[in-house]
Formats: sequence, structure tokens, C-alpha cells
Amino acid sequence: AIELLNELVYKGESLMHILAMIERQFKLLFSVKLAQAENKNKEQLAKELKLPVFICEKLLAQGRKFGAKQVKKCLELCAGTEKLLKSTTIDKKLELELMIIKTVID
Repeated sequence: AIELLNELVYKGESLMHILAMIERQFKLLFSVKLAQAENKNKEQLAKELKLPVFICEKLLAQGRKFGAKQVKKCLELCAGTEKLLKSTTIDKKLELELMIIKTVID
């Protein structure tokens, strides 16, 4: 994941945009976890999220690798990192790397 981050930064992608993409993915995964708890199928999920069915299939597969609490924790990490990046002068890339590491180790 760190290598992908470095590659995106090297290609000129802004750190805030990268964080937004990561946060969006976790939000989608959280929606998937909620839909699974309500026994919704991929077609219902696709309609709710306004995404193609094949994307929802991939989200469902990815969602099986995470628990709801884990996804929620990752969303909280994203929000905390966003606040840090916007309000301090710390090394933004390093803080994003730390966030990625924290999502993996817990």
C-alpha cells in the first residue's frame, strides 16, 4: 500500500485527493457491511449506492475481508488524518503513510 501511495505521489496526485479516495472506499465498504446486515443483495446495493452491479460485487468480496468495527475504525483514522493534514504543518506524506500502516496493524 505504501508503494502505491509513493507511485501516486510520484505521478503528481495530491495527498488530500489520495486520502479522499481511501476514505471513499472505506465509506463504500461500510455501506456494504450495513447492507449485508440487512440481507440486501448486490442489485439492491447497486441501486442504493448508485454504482454498477459489478462494482458492488467487488465491494462485497472486499467487504468479506473486514469486520464492521474494523471499517468504522478505518473511517475514524481517515477523519483524524484529514484533520491533521488540514490543521497542522506536519509532514503530510508521512502522516498518510502512518494512517495506512495503522489500518493494517489493528
